[in-house]
Amino acid sequence: MSRVDDFVRHATGVDPITDAMTATATHERPLSRRAAQTLDALLGGASEKEIADRMGLSVHTVHQYVKTVYRALGVRSRAELMARCMRPR
Repeated sequence: MSRVDDFVRHATGVDPITDAMTATATHERPLSRRAAQTLDALLGGASEKEIADRMGLSVHTVHQYVKTVYRALGVRSRAELMARCMRPR
């Protein structure tokens, strides 16, 4: 079980382990593998540049993944993402 799985379960009530086909952040579409990797790195405190270096992508591409994650989880900032992660369900 990964931090991303834990976060998606906490933030949405969906269990990505038991129902991988329908596990989504928005209950409409799952995060792509890259978006999930980006979310994992964000939750680990990495900057967009650090994520880009680790994933071998441009900072612009990582920023697009960050926007996708924010949209999927209904947050507008990293602070809001972290607050949502810490908020009791």
